[in-house]
Amino acid sequence: DTVGAGDAFTAGLAVGLAEGRPVLEAIALGVTAASLSTRRRETIESYARRPEVDGHVGKVLAAARALEG
Repeated sequence: DTVGAGDAFTAGLAVGLAEGRPVLEAIALGVTAASLSTRRRETIESYARRPEVDGHVGKVLAAARALEG
């Protein structure tokens, strides 16, 4: 269910920027939060909690860094 994925991305990006992370890391937080939010139905219930996002963001960040070259 993709409803709310954009909001999850925006929230993850905003948190990363508010924490002073580099832009690529903030984007990775957003992408991770959005991706995880599509795994469950119901918008609010589908949003991942921070420990879950932290557990997956490393994979997303590694993929993004690999694309940078």
